[in-house]
Amino acid sequence: MKVKLGQQVRVQLDVDGGEVVAVFPPRTNAEMIREVRKLKFAAMPSGRSQNMQKIAARIDEARVGFFDRCCVGVENVTFENEQGDDEDLTPDVEGWKDRIPEDWKAAFARYFDEREALSAAELGN
Repeated sequence: MKVKLGQQVRVQLDVDGGEVVAVFPPRTNAEMIREVRKLKFAAMPSGRSQNMQKIAARIDEARVGFFDRCCVGVENVTFENEQGDDEDLTPDVEGWKDRIPEDWKAAFARYFDEREALSAAELGN
């Protein structure tokens, strides 16, 4: 499968037998490149002696922050609105990112965090 540069990044997550998709800006977007670098930096050991729980908490916090700053939409997600009806969760819904569980946010961001290396395009070269 060919990948075209400049297209939005779609990250899939399996949740309760369904597939949820988060949409992020293109990898070539300058702000996105900076955010991915910050995410990777947050996951690096600080050199100080820290217990693994603190490190894991810091990494998850960075992943959630990355999602909140960068995600531009989700697909295949509904919620119950004030009238009791199911409604698609879109960026048009006020506070849409607040409705997404933090463990989902961290899982979506892990896609960017756990990649072995940034490509030349992602590094801006």
